[in-house]
Amino acid sequence: MEQITCKNFSNEELVCKHCGKGKFNLFTKIKFQRMRDYLDLPIYVYSGCRCEYWNEKVGGSKNSSHIFTEDKESCAGDLSLVPERIKRDMTNYELFILQRAAQEAGFKRLGVHRRYLHIDDDPNKPANRMWLY
Repeated sequence: MEQITCKNFSNEELVCKHCGKGKFNLFTKIKFQRMRDYLDLPIYVYSGCRCEYWNEKVGGSKNSSHIFTEDKESCAGDLSLVPERIKRDMTNYELFILQRAAQEAGFKRLGVHRRYLHIDDDPNKPANRMWLY
């Protein structure tokens, strides 16, 4: 099945950094685009889909929403307003507006890291959750 590309998020940004493959949930991708439209600022994908090997290598949880398999789409992304190559933490203001955009787009599961915001749409996990890394 062909992956649909949103205006500001390419399929290449969302595939696994290890194997270059991935199946990403279309509705999650559309919400990412809503965030981008709300902010009118670039949003950078630090991590999208992960194969099981890569998820373990980067220290992801065994039931991570980033993981894709033949039967399961990834429905998570680690997003930032700072390009990964810059290697700086987001300011409190950047974190705040990215979190606000995620909530405006309809996300209800957010994990706050100093460099990115983990955002997922996993229907198998409790909604209305926010946590710190």
